[in-house]
Amino acid sequence: MLNAVQELSQAQRNNIDGIAFYGYTMNEQLNGQLPGFPSDKLQVFCRRDDGVCGGRLVVTAGHLAYGRDGTIEQGAQFLISKMNA
Repeated sequence: MLNAVQELSQAQRNNIDGIAFYGYTMNEQLNGQLPGFPSDKLQVFCRRDDGVCGGRLVVTAGHLAYGRDGTIEQGAQFLISKMNA
């Protein structure tokens, strides 16, 4: 997703209300940010037990737990709030 968003033109990025990342592979390296994208339009969910979030692409049980820990709903609410703003 990082690369997909970065390949968009600025005009296209301006049309994005919000993004929710789960298991962001560049979370540690980019300090939870998406270069060139406003941080207030981004919400990153990275569990401590998710090996992907450290950039190693190690899929652990934590990476598969987002559907059970309530963060899917949190991300959906974040996106809804951005669309309604």
